[in-house]
Amino acid sequence: MKPTTDIGVAVLKEQITKSQQTLNETRYNPMSVCEWFGSAHQVTYVCEKFEKKGADNRLERTRAVVITVSDKGFRGERQDESGPLLCQLVTEMGAQVVSTHLLPDEQEQIVSLLSCLVDDGEADLILTTGGTGPSPRDVTPEATRSVIEREMPGLAELLRWDGYHRTPFAVLSRGVCGIRGKTLILNLPGSPKAVREGMEVLTPLLPAALALIKNETPIDGLCTP
Repeated sequence: MKPTTDIGVAVLKEQITKSQQTLNETRYNPMSVCEWFGSAHQVTYVCEKFEKKGADNRLERTRAVVITVSDKGFRGERQDESGPLLCQLVTEMGAQVVSTHLLPDEQEQIVSLLSCLVDDGEADLILTTGGTGPSPRDVTPEATRSVIEREMPGLAELLRWDGYHRTPFAVLSRGVCGIRGKTLILNLPGSPKAVREGMEVLTPLLPAALALIKNETPIDGLCTP
C-alpha cells in the first residue's frame, strides 16, 4: 500500500491535470510553481515541495484530537469506524493522537468539548468526523463556527471539490475549517470512505497550515499564501 503522503500527492496531481484540461492551456508548470485550481470559491495552492517525501509532509510535533459525532454511535447502535480510521491516518503522518471522543449530535456538547480542548492547550489539530450533512441533527458545522475565531475555507472547499469528482453527493457536506488560538479545527464527513479520501487530499497541506498558524516557517520552505 502506498504511504498516505504519496497518495495525497497523486490526488493533487490528478486534480491539477483536470484543471489544466478545463482551462485548455496554461503557461505555468503546475508542479514547479504555486498555482490556483478550482473555481473562485475553491482555491488551493500546490507546490513543487509536495514532490519531496519525509519530514516536510509529516506532523511529528503535532498533538491531534479525533472527535466522532454520531447519535447512533454514542448510543452504541453503530460501531464507530471513522474515528479509529482517522486516528490511524493522522498517526501515519507522525502526529500524536492525545485523545479521542465520541459525542452525540448535540451542539452544546460539541462546542463545550472543542472550547475546552483548545483553551486548555491540549491540541494543535482537532479533526471531527460526522454531523456535517443537511439533516436537522447535523450540527457539527454550527458548533465549529461558534468556536473558531478565523475560518480557513479553502480546506473545507477543497474537500467538497475533490469529493464531487468522486460522487456528486459530496457537495451536501457542510463541513467547515477554522482556527481558534493556535489550533486548527477541521470537519470531515462521517463515512470511513469520505474520511480516507479527505485525508488523502489534506495530507500534503496540513503540515504547512499548522506551521503557519503558529507563525512558524513551513519545513523545507513550502509555499505560503
